[in-house]
Amino acid sequence: MFSFAKAGRQLSENEQRQVALRLLLDAWNSAIDQGIDKDVVASTAMFAALSDMIGAYGEDSVADLTTELPERIRKGDFTVAG
Repeated sequence: MFSFAKAGRQLSENEQRQVALRLLLDAWNSAIDQGIDKDVVASTAMFAALSDMIGAYGEDSVADLTTELPERIRKGDFTVAG
């Protein structure tokens, strides 16, 4: 697999987000192609993200962050046009 770091190129934060999203969506689609239910993939991805963030920032910080999610969801921050 190609690695920007090994190629000596540092990615901007936006580029890192785009690459990370592409890699995660590839894994997501692969799981679904293997017969994993979409709801299982979604809840597992949320668990992985939250547990990783709790490990990095602590439970209180992540709890505070998640209180903003309903508003962000309602205003379309996570809606992908398609």
